[in-house]
Amino acid sequence: MRGQSSMEYMLIISFLLIAVGLLFVLSLIMFDDSSRFSAAQIAVSKLKNASDEVDGLGEGNTKIVEIILPKGITSGRGLENVIEFNITISGTTTSAKEFPNAEVTYVSLPISEGIHFIKVESIDGNVLLSEV
Repeated sequence: MRGQSSMEYMLIISFLLIAVGLLFVLSLIMFDDSSRFSAAQIAVSKLKNASDEVDGLGEGNTKIVEIILPKGITSGRGLENVIEFNITISGTTTSAKEFPNAEVTYVSLPISEGIHFIKVESIDGNVLLSEV
C-alpha cells in the first residue's frame, strides 16, 4: 500500500512540475514579445519627439537621435504625419506608430537590429529623417 501511494505522489508531482515548466516557457515567450514591441515603440516615440522639437525650432534645425531596434522589424517609414515600424511578433505583424505635429517627408527607415543614429532636420516646412 505504501509503495502505491508514493507512486501516486510522484506522478502528481511530476505532472505539476511539467505544468510549471510549460507556464515558465510560455511566460518567457510573452516577455520577449512584449519587450521587442516596447523597444520599437520607444524608437518611434524618440523620432516623433525629435520631429516635433526640430519643427518647433524652425527651418534649418537638426538633431541626431539614437534608436535601438529589436529583431523582427519588417519595415519602417516616415510619411506625412506618421512615423512607424512594423514588427513581427509571434507570427503576427503589428505596427508601432506615432503621429508627429510636423509634416514628415517620405523616408524609409532602417530595419536591421541594433543601434542606429537618425538625423532629424527641418527643411522647407517639413521634417526629414535620414540615417547617419
